[in-house]
Amino acid sequence: MIKDRIDVNIAGGLDLPLPRMVHVRQKFVLSKINSVTETVAQGFAKPSIQSKIKPGMSVALGVGSRGVNNIAECVKAVVDEIKALGGKPFVFPAMGSHGGATAEGQKEVLDGYGVTESFIGCPVQSSMEVVEIGKADDGMPVFMDKLAADADAIALVCRIKPHTNFRAPIESGIVKMLTIGMGKIIGASTLHTYGMDMFGVLLPKVAKIIMDKKNFLFGVAMVENAADDTALIEVVPSEEVLEREPILLSRAKELMPKLQFEEIPQIIKDIIKQECIKRQLTGNMEVDEEISLNNYEKIQKFINEKFNKK
Repeated sequence: MIKDRIDVNIAGGLDLPLPRMVHVRQKFVLSKINSVTETVAQGFAKPSIQSKIKPGMSVALGVGSRGVNNIAECVKAVVDEIKALGGKPFVFPAMGSHGGATAEGQKEVLDGYGVTESFIGCPVQSSMEVVEIGKADDGMPVFMDKLAADADAIALVCRIKPHTNFRAPIESGIVKMLTIGMGKIIGASTLHTYGMDMFGVLLPKVAKIIMDKKNFLFGVAMVENAADDTALIEVVPSEEVLEREPILLSRAKELMPKLQFEEIPQIIKDIIKQECIKRQLTGNMEVDEEISLNNYEKIQKFINEKFNKK
């Protein structure tokens, strides 16, 4: 039983009443795929994917730094499909500064996710060396992992998910991995100098440069449900990435856990985000209208409306 008052041992005494609270129950859509291998195989059955892989073609398959459920199984399935079509795949870390921004550290990140040569059935190569493959309109250099740039073709396996620090039609996913992950620490640092508020416009532009300059085949996009299970996997051909990724991001947002309020006072938002950070959780918080601490009337109005206090 929760006490209705909290006794705090402070000189002079301090007695605080607990705020009014209610229990909230939320039901999530927890649909998930039955088989990663079968779902990937269905994606590769599309003519738009099969026609891209030629016998003997070396395919650099980029894998990111995020701990995604079923990532090793998905990578193995993609490797098997590429080999079945006559391609010669190898995996490389498509990471910016993760793994200590070292080749060994980034390979260790993949090892930790189970993406090892013995499991996936192909080489895992790691390097921090990059090459400049082009320039943006303003002269900004566009960098790419040299291992990927030297391959006959490139593909990616990644998760589509809202980013924690910027909002745009395209956030974390294929485009971000193409531009920031494959750019390694140099490419990532270059793009970050523009500020994350520019990513919504900048990253698709840079991705277009990369796809024009290099033989990018497809991205294998994974979307998770509220329990972090794999809800869907889609093999997206390069020519459809900029169109399909916003749709997949919308689906990811629909499936992820969220607080079901139209607006949340800033004080509550800050407390929740601090707790997320302390617990190493992703604090993906959106607020329609911030309410400052000194705006007592609006805070009181929010409480009255939400909890029917007269």
